[in-house]
This record gives sequence, C-alpha cells and structure tokens, in this order.
Amino acid sequence: MIKYKVRVEDKFHQTSSEYRDSCHYILGEYNTKEEALRACKDFLDRDFKDIVKDYKDKEDFYDYWAFHGERLYIFPEIKGYKSFSSDEYIDKKIEEHFKN
Repeated sequence: MIKYKVRVEDKFHQTSSEYRDSCHYILGEYNTKEEALRACKDFLDRDFKDIVKDYKDKEDFYDYWAFHGERLYIFPEIKGYKSFSSDEYIDKKIEEHFKN
C-alpha cells in the first residue's frame, strides 16, 4: 500500500542554497491522499490563525506570508489528480479573511 508523506518547507530559508536542504521536514505519513490533504489544511489553518491576528490588512499579511510562510507538498503525486497547492489554499484564506 502506498503511504503519502507531507513535506513542509520553510520559504524564508528556501531562498538560500546554503540552507535549502536543511529547511524542510516530513510532517507525517498517511494511508490515503485525503488524510494527507487534511493534515496539510489543518497545519496551514493553525499557522494562519496564529499569524493573521497580528495583521490589519491583506497586503501586509500577504507580504509576510510570501517570504515567511511554509509550503507543504504531498508525495508521491498521483497521475490524473491535481497536486495540492499550499500557496493557493492560503491565498483563498487571505481573501476570505480580509474581504471586508
């Protein structure tokens, strides 16, 4: 049976080739892609909730997240299925949170 892994990458250190290989870790292994997807969303929801309270507008938060947030990947990828995009997921959360 295939196990799905969720990899977490630190965007801030990812820009430096010196740290690129050491700025990630495996969040966990999951029996189904749905479990891995839920783990990604739960992780990002907690991170978003902890950080967003310090920002009053969308642009400031987005600028922070673009360089300091974390990017999650589910692997192995499956042909025929759209890959999970943590960036797209957070972009939607930002739009919902700051829509007023």
